[in-house]
Amino acid sequence: MIVTNKPDSRNQAVTTTTTQPITSTTPKATNAGLAATKQQEPPQTAPSAANQTNEKQVPGPNQITKGTKERAEHAKAFIESKYSKLKNDEKERKEAWDMLENKMVRLNLSE
Repeated sequence: MIVTNKPDSRNQAVTTTTTQPITSTTPKATNAGLAATKQQEPPQTAPSAANQTNEKQVPGPNQITKGTKERAEHAKAFIESKYSKLKNDEKERKEAWDMLENKMVRLNLSE
């Protein structure tokens, strides 16, 4: 962060705060230097079949991992049990209310 105090047109101090990324103390490469380093890099080749078996494959954006699938199944089971319990509770309340209404009708009571 750089803070500077500069006078404005009315000779009053104006504080300006700007943020700049932290840079290293090493000198910056020029375009010619970048071109030279790019030419020195060896071309990338595909890994051999022996290396591919040892490397852990990272799934792409459209692939589902085993862990993700397990978490989804657990979440689904939790949600289903939660809402089935709520549904059963609501059903029991309705049955209790209906029994109360029937009892009140038999006793000739009003609500």
